[in-house]
Amino acid sequence: MRLTSTSSLLALTLAMAVGFASAGHAEDADGQKAEPPPVPDRGTTAQPNCIDEKGEYTKRGNSLFFLMKLENKCEARMKCAVFVYKINARGAAHGRSTLILGPKSDGAVATKTYALKVKGAGGFSTSDRECRVF
Repeated sequence: MRLTSTSSLLALTLAMAVGFASAGHAEDADGQKAEPPPVPDRGTTAQPNCIDEKGEYTKRGNSLFFLMKLENKCEARMKCAVFVYKINARGAAHGRSTLILGPKSDGAVATKTYALKVKGAGGFSTSDRECRVF
């Protein structure tokens, strides 16, 4: 094949670029669909693949609470024991509880919150969780 003009060469280059771009896009779409959902660890662990943890303070009336929110990203029910210890200038607060999290596909049941009444915001804290498939 002999190209005699610049416009023919440009058209051929553009056609090849569009073809490569669409082929690459199809691979990306297939790659995202092929990604398996997270799988729980065996035994009792923090389950970092399955559990998202967020902490925040909230005020209810005159009381201040530290909220520990757990969200399940796996398709298995999880039972989590949570432990929280907070200390600040007004004193220490500690607590523990057990939360049952539904599978991700169950929506709101997959998210649970533990509320610990504290004496003040800020300070130092530590928390831990032990989760297992239930």
